[in-house]
Amino acid sequence: MKITFLGSGSHFVLGKENYHSNILIEDDNCTLLYDAGTTINDSLDNVNKSVGDLECIFLSHLHGDHSGGMEFIGFKSYFLNYQKEESKIEVISSEKILKDLWSKQLAGGMETFNGKSDIHDFFDIREFKKSRGLMDVGGLKIKPIKTNHCEMESYGLYLWDYGVFITGDTRFTPKELEFYYKKASVIYQDCEFKEYEGGYHSQFHQLKTLPKEIKKKMYLYHYTLDDETYEKRQFEVKANGFGGLVKRAQEFYIDKKKIS
Repeated sequence: MKITFLGSGSHFVLGKENYHSNILIEDDNCTLLYDAGTTINDSLDNVNKSVGDLECIFLSHLHGDHSGGMEFIGFKSYFLNYQKEESKIEVISSEKILKDLWSKQLAGGMETFNGKSDIHDFFDIREFKKSRGLMDVGGLKIKPIKTNHCEMESYGLYLWDYGVFITGDTRFTPKELEFYYKKASVIYQDCEFKEYEGGYHSQFHQLKTLPKEIKKKMYLYHYTLDDETYEKRQFEVKANGFGGLVKRAQEFYIDKKKIS
């Protein structure tokens, strides 16, 4: 399996430095995009990909750096595929997120297209239930993981056959995520380099307190460099026992995990 971080930055990054933290997951049977923020067009192009390469999109939540590119993808795929039913991209999320995606985000620009449209004119929709059991997506087994990011619903993702845990946006909640921290072979962890009380993301000074066996398989993403360089932050991250700091367009190749 190949995992490409189209971007590794937070909501406020600029194209000259990074793109939003949207993740392209490719195995032999499926091409799955984890989130589609407003920089999705340029970030796909940056790795020589396009909307036409996408089969499925998993939406973690509805902040713009994770879902703001959905109108672009919907229109682009509609015209690319000449309205072929079998060519629609499948969008996967919870019932509430999918409902709000249309009514609160996409409808304003898309519902009057071609008369009266709804979300099904642009995408195939697949809801997962609150139980969040294992799902088969084109042969790729995934499990949505509820996270504590903010007042809206948000989900990380566990790639079952590969032992990969993508936290998505989440506060520092090690007890809630402990099972997947221990189970995973590789962890991609939301991180910001701030020091303040509260907030909506895991902060580096908090993540440093995790056990060393967890940190060594953990790669940090969804950050803003501010006035620091990537090289300085990467040195700091590795010096504290983490696997590394993800950079834009970085690729990871991961073999299937032996499931006991």
